[in-house]
Parts: sequence; C-alpha cells; structure tokens
Amino acid sequence: MLGSGYTAKNPSRVKKLVLAEPGMLNNAKAKEYMKKFKVEFSFNMLRYATTIAFESLHLKNDDKQAALDYIFGRITGLDVKENPMRKYFCNEDMKTAHLPSWRIGATASMEIMQKGMDKDGNIIIDLVSGIENYKDKVLFLVGECNQIIGEDFQKGHVKLFPNAEMKVIKDAGHTMLGEKPKESMRIIREYFKEE
Repeated sequence: MLGSGYTAKNPSRVKKLVLAEPGMLNNAKAKEYMKKFKVEFSFNMLRYATTIAFESLHLKNDDKQAALDYIFGRITGLDVKENPMRKYFCNEDMKTAHLPSWRIGATASMEIMQKGMDKDGNIIIDLVSGIENYKDKVLFLVGECNQIIGEDFQKGHVKLFPNAEMKVIKDAGHTMLGEKPKESMRIIREYFKEE
C-alpha cells in the first residue's frame, strides 16, 4: 500500500513496483474491504480473547508494548471460525499462513488506523492520486485462495493504474511469498527482467 502511495507522489523515482494484495488504496476500496472483513463476536471468541489477555499479564518483559503486541498477534492468528482472517487463506485454514514475524506493532498499527479515519470511523485513504502519471508496468501478486482481498478485489485496484498486470499464485493465500516462495519469486524475477 505504501509503495503505491510513494509511487503516486514520486512517479519518476520508481522503475518497478510490485504490489502483493494491497488492502485498500482509496476510499471506495476501503468501504468494500470493511464490508467483507467482519468480526463475528461469539462466546468462543470472548473466551479465547480473555485467555490471551490473562496470558499477556504473565509476560516476562520490561517492554511496555509487549503485552499489547502479544494480544494483537494471538487474536489475529486465532484459528477459529469467527476470525475473518481465515478467509485470507486456502480452505480458511490459518495453519497454511506462512509469513514468519517476531511480533506485531499494535500501538503503531492502531495509531496509523486512527489517523486514517474520520470522526464517524470511516477510513479515509488515498494512495493513488497521481498514479496516472506512472506509466511503467505495475505487477500485482494475488493468492488464489484469498476471499477478502484476492483476485476479485484486486481487479478494482488494477483498474486504477494505467499499466498493470495481475498474476495469481495458485494454491496460496495472502502470505503467498511464504506459502509459495519459488512460484512467487519466479514471477517477480521475470517482471524485474522486463525492459
């Protein structure tokens, strides 16, 4: 998403741009995303969230952000049917996700989200104004299994760029670079070889 925003503002400074399932690049796509990404609260989710919150109290770490990062990381990764994150992956199976990370920056993430919202809680985002001045080809990478921001969703993003191509990684979800690294990197390398 940031790559798109930077390129829109500095088209002459970017030669190649790869966007791997950007979440939302403008207000229209943000509204579409929010309709798809619904958290279903249930007793099951509440039970898991409560357990995770109690676990966070027992972290042995002086870092004041560690507990919140732990909570966010565990909740977003819960493999329960109510978690909309499941729809990012093949067969809605969180175990297929593969993008190793140490921990999530929960405070930074919340701050960025709040700065991108109006007083009514609507996301206000524009990472494409000026992108019409970027004439080089943009590569969109998409995981075949992603039901939230996969192929259908990305078709709307592709239309925003004057010259864009979408490649779908078969049998992969949102973390296609970790799930199918050889196939993903082959496509990216081919794109970087193009003149």
